[in-house]
Amino acid sequence: MSEALLAALWRASWQGGLAVAVLWCFCRALEKRRWFSADLRCWLWRAAYLKLLISLAVSGSIVLPILPAAKMPEPPSVVSPSPPATNEDATIRSASLDTVSALLPPAVSATSPLLSWQETVLLFYLLGVGVCLVRVIRAG
Repeated sequence: MSEALLAALWRASWQGGLAVAVLWCFCRALEKRRWFSADLRCWLWRAAYLKLLISLAVSGSIVLPILPAAKMPEPPSVVSPSPPATNEDATIRSASLDTVSALLPPAVSATSPLLSWQETVLLFYLLGVGVCLVRVIRAG
């Protein structure tokens, strides 16, 4: 869950930051124009802030399947008699199990951190948003 939230936060940050930068350049270029009033600037900045909120709230992509997945035919089952097991077969099987267990990720130990670095970044971001929200409410 936190990885999806962190991805949404990153997407909202770069898209919103780009929108704000473009709007700032636009406002600086047109600030001397008579028709470019303060009301128009105010509404443009509100739209930029709304872009920041919408890109955070809306998910990145929507999956729309066009056709159902094709089913693969079952291969014909062939039963072959197995040769009698030998001591060499048991050694090969145990060696292959050791190889597979070495490729698996280690189990979570009791000393693992409570939060990953992504969750820590997200927690600090949400803490900053909360502090800013409290300041805005107190000022208003």
